[in-house]
Amino acid sequence: MTGQDKHEELVDSKWVASRLNVARPSVTRLMREMGVPRYEFTPKCVRYPKNAVEKAIASSFRPNANENE
Repeated sequence: MTGQDKHEELVDSKWVASRLNVARPSVTRLMREMGVPRYEFTPKCVRYPKNAVEKAIASSFRPNANENE
């Protein structure tokens, strides 16, 4: 073992909303549509794996998709 932490970093809805530049109420729907796992510790304590969020954002990114149409 090299002493590296094997725990996955979890982020909250506020962080995801900021990263996606959307309102917090939209996060649950967007994460569900993107297939990101959701960890619900209590109804008000929900976390998402940071790596899965970043991967979903990267895979859904389409540069210039609506330009020049």
